[in-house]
Amino acid sequence: MIISSQSVYIANAVKRAPTGALHVVIADTKKQAYYLASDLDNFFLQDNLFYFPTTTEKSEYKQNTALLQRTAALSAITRWDAGVIPGLTGNLDGSYEITPQLYKKELVPSTLIVTYTEAVQERVLRSKKIRDSILTLRKGESLSHAVISDVLFEEGFRKVDFVTQPGEFALRGSLVDIYSFADEKPLRIDFFGDEIETIRHFNPDNQLSMGEALREVSIYPNLDSIGQDAEYVGFMDVLPKGTQIWDLRKDILEKEEGNILPQPAFAKNFELLADDIVKKQIEGYTVTILSPNESQTRRLKEILRNVKPLFLPLSLHEGYIDNASKNCYYTDHQIFERYHKLSIRRQVEKAEQMTISDLNALRMGDYVVHIDHGVGRFGGLVRVPQGNVMQEMIKITYQHEDTVYVSIHALHKISKYKGKEGEAPRLNKIGGGAWERMKERVKSKVKDIARDLIKLYAARLKEQGFAYSKDSYLQQELEASFVYEDTPDQL
Repeated sequence: MIISSQSVYIANAVKRAPTGALHVVIADTKKQAYYLASDLDNFFLQDNLFYFPTTTEKSEYKQNTALLQRTAALSAITRWDAGVIPGLTGNLDGSYEITPQLYKKELVPSTLIVTYTEAVQERVLRSKKIRDSILTLRKGESLSHAVISDVLFEEGFRKVDFVTQPGEFALRGSLVDIYSFADEKPLRIDFFGDEIETIRHFNPDNQLSMGEALREVSIYPNLDSIGQDAEYVGFMDVLPKGTQIWDLRKDILEKEEGNILPQPAFAKNFELLADDIVKKQIEGYTVTILSPNESQTRRLKEILRNVKPLFLPLSLHEGYIDNASKNCYYTDHQIFERYHKLSIRRQVEKAEQMTISDLNALRMGDYVVHIDHGVGRFGGLVRVPQGNVMQEMIKITYQHEDTVYVSIHALHKISKYKGKEGEAPRLNKIGGGAWERMKERVKSKVKDIARDLIKLYAARLKEQGFAYSKDSYLQQELEASFVYEDTPDQL
């Protein structure tokens, strides 16, 4: 059975189910589960869909992501277990057909968890203990920082200066930052005295708040390491009564295997693709090309304008032919043998710019550059009194042991020094003009370059232009069949 057809079948069944329920999809391997979760991402909002992996990941980034995904899935099970679960009656009627109702993302009264054999064999915390370990915070609630700290310490959270990964919390003045194991972004709780005034998510890279204010949040610890006295049971034992199990290890789908065939190989050959579409249309099939890229869709529509297939902005892992409904779903990445980028919910993001984690990785004495003061030595994170509160600052030492303290919110002004290996840079002097003069020289050179460019383009404007012909069919084919997806700049 083709994985993408299974995901379409399950999505149809869940959306057509007469009652909401908890659905658990069990694939045979991690790879299959990953493909299924990525495909189902096309059809459901984040609050509906969860991925439950194992805990056996090597890198810290993957470990944090796996813990977050597992905890989020277990929290969904706990919410269902706490309520009244309606039993499902009869068989769910599914289809391999992609209908408008199917690819319309909406909040449905059901929850899906995608997992695999190895993951369900690991033991998990019993639901009652999960509920007992949740810290719920509400706007307007009165609660002291000491109480929050005690609860978080008890649940295994680690106190740090700045929160950058799940399982950490920080206290700074009226702010309490917490990175729950069930959220993609950490939470910032702002107090007025002992009363919770606002709750927001924030970006750990720049420590700035983001998104709308929340009225209530649930803080989840690492549910895989609660403590020795915690009771761990099999994954299937925590599923509430009435859970719909989709055990793909047994291939529970009821339709005949021969009804579903894999997408043919076209080897980037447009003529072969067009001939196949015409043939299928003559036989009464509807051919739909799945392409999430708008530019690629425009190219394909122009190239295939004579055969006129349908197009949908979906990204399935593999295309297929459904002989029962007479539908062909072809993916553009398979047509052009292009790498398919998967989409899995709840990833702990890797930072692309200097972050608190990068700052923590600096060693005492490392050379850094401040945009306003120049080259200095990193002196660590220190606490400096600011009025009636203590604030964490970055210490940078310059010539003559002069010191500058930089707010953590001005992290964007600091970078690690990059120069010739083995050569120590000359420290700048605070209050001296050397750094400013250097910046002025650079600005002057940039202005010279800009002036030359302006002259060049002014000369070009005076030249008689040559109008090339409109892009040909071959140009469109070349662009459409390029092995990589367009970057934002190319678009």
